[in-house]
Amino acid sequence: MTTILMLLHEVSYALQGLYEYVRPSWEERPRPKVDEFDMKSFGSTTPAWPTGTDSTVTELQIDGTVLPA
Repeated sequence: MTTILMLLHEVSYALQGLYEYVRPSWEERPRPKVDEFDMKSFGSTTPAWPTGTDSTVTELQIDGTVLPA
């Protein structure tokens, strides 16, 4: 009996997740407008990685183990 209830519970959650994304056939789907862009220059500039030099943390403690930061 509990196995059947667990299965029904899982099916219920699966359907709830499905209904979050399902739309009626008459409802228009959102389609973002994509502007024209130059493929040759796309991705040519990337932001720099954060350096983290402004941090004053020198060590980390995880589950009682001290590690260098």
